[in-house]
This record gives sequence, C-alpha cells and structure tokens, in this order.
Amino acid sequence: MKRALFTLLLVPLFLVGCGQNPTPAPEKTTFTIVWKNYDGATIETKYVEEGVTPICSTTPVRAEDEQFTYTFKGWDPTVTPATKDMTYVATYESIPKTKTFTIRWLNYDNSVLATSVVEENNLPVYPSPIDPTRPSDDKFIYTFIGWSPEIYNANKNQDYVATYKAEAIVPSSDVLTAITCNVTDGHDYKDVNYTGDSGAKYTIRAIKAENNELQLNYKNTTMPGIIINSDKDIKKIEVDWGYQSEPTPYYVPNYIMDIYGSNTMYTSVEDLYGSGKGTLLGSIIRNDDQTEYTLSGSFKYVGLLSREGKLLLKSITVYF
Repeated sequence: MKRALFTLLLVPLFLVGCGQNPTPAPEKTTFTIVWKNYDGATIETKYVEEGVTPICSTTPVRAEDEQFTYTFKGWDPTVTPATKDMTYVATYESIPKTKTFTIRWLNYDNSVLATSVVEENNLPVYPSPIDPTRPSDDKFIYTFIGWSPEIYNANKNQDYVATYKAEAIVPSSDVLTAITCNVTDGHDYKDVNYTGDSGAKYTIRAIKAENNELQLNYKNTTMPGIIINSDKDIKKIEVDWGYQSEPTPYYVPNYIMDIYGSNTMYTSVEDLYGSGKGTLLGSIIRNDDQTEYTLSGSFKYVGLLSREGKLLLKSITVYF
C-alpha cells in the first residue's frame, strides 16, 4: 500500500511541474544618443542598445567664414559603446583661408585696362603680354615706362596707373611769316636768321610789307631771297600769296617764285646769285593759281628767289 500510495502521490506532482510556462528573457536596455553640430544644432537622435557603438549617419559640415574653412575632425567626447544616454558634439579642423586682393590696372586716363585677383604676399603681374598704350597728340608721343605706385607684394586692394615718357614730336613743317621770323619793315633788306620748330635753319633777306606780308623783290642790289639748311629732306614748298597790286611798267605781269636745290649747305643768300645756287628744281607761279611745289629727289638745302615781280607772301610753309 505504501508503495502504491507513493506512486500516486508522485504522479500529480509531475503533472503539475510539466504544465508551467517558461521564464521570459530579460528586456534589452537602450540609450538615447544625440548628435549635435558645433553650434548646438541637433544633427540626429538615435536609440542604441547597451554595448553597441553608436554611429551618426550624417557627416557634419560647417560653413566657411572670412578667415577659415572647416573640415570635420570627429566627435567630442570620443564615441564609445553605449552605456548611458549621451550627447556627442562635432569638432572641426580650422584651415586658415588664403587672403586675396583685387588689383586694378588703370591707364593714364583712369580707364580700367584689366583686373586681377592676387593672393596675399604675392607680387601682382599685369595680365596682358602687351604693354598699355597712350595715343600721341600734337606735341608728344608717349612710351610706356611702368606703373605708379611701384608694384609691391599684395597686402590690400590696389590700383596701379600706367605711366609714360613723353617725347616731343619734331614738327614735319615750318611756317614762315614776317611776324614769326621777326622780319623788319622798311626798304632795307637785312638778313634774319630763324630756326624753325623742325630744327631747320633759315636765312631770310626780305622786308615786311603792308599787312605784315613778306616781300621778296626781283633781283636788285640787295639780293633778296631765302635759304634753307635742314638735316632732313625737304619735300614741299607751299605759299599763301599776299595782296598783289597791278604790275607797274617796272614789273612784269607774272609773279614767280623759283626753287633751287643744292647738295651742299648754303652759306649766305648771295649763294643764290652765283654758281652756288644749285639746280633749279621748279617754280610756283601765282598767275597760274599755283600755291605749292613738290620736290623730287633728295634735297636738304633749298633756296627761294623771285624770278619776276615783287612777291608778297602771307606765309611760306616748308614740309619735310
């Protein structure tokens, strides 16, 4: 009986033990991980299980400013497996920006020739292989010689102005009048020596007539005339005829200026009345309405004479 009873008692106990539910696994612990930028702005928030190393899915960026550009460097503090709620702040490497300056290249009239952007401490260079130019005027031609101020390593915005050397233009013509050549009035033919703007030397044996005109008479004892000695070839003689009265019985009706050329320098007006006058090149005849004569050949020494009549001239222009 005891044995049987013992058996019966065990069976219920066994049945009761086999009918119980299994024990549930413990819940995993998670932590809140916040990723922030340098300025405190939240980049993202994640929930990470304990022991797992958190990862930010976005690479932080920081905009450049006037002095620096920025490169993401890492997180502060250093990222470690999660053991608690944590905030990480992005850190950056500051890279100094290279300063640049605006350089303007101006011509003599302040017009802008070019503009350059130059890094600090670098020497600006005019960005054209062709030097600036300045057009010539009536008196000068201009040659570029450099910049003002003198070019220096860039440390600020700067304007440089082209500078030029002015070289006087030697006139290509001389204008002779009784006034400009200081010819005296009266009846005495006296030599007047005159140097033209071209550098040519003139000896003028004439008088100043009415209306301040040059007067050259046909051959007389005073031997009037004009000699020209130049270091350049004389190309043309041009006259502006003055007032001519009707010829008297003592004058022939034509008014003619003869032009002589010589290969040797004239020494005096008298040369025009002897063997030293040179070659008769041509003439200017008023009655034929002629006002100029163009020389052919190369002549640096030229003489002007009245062939017939009293010549009255407002001006004589000599071209080289």
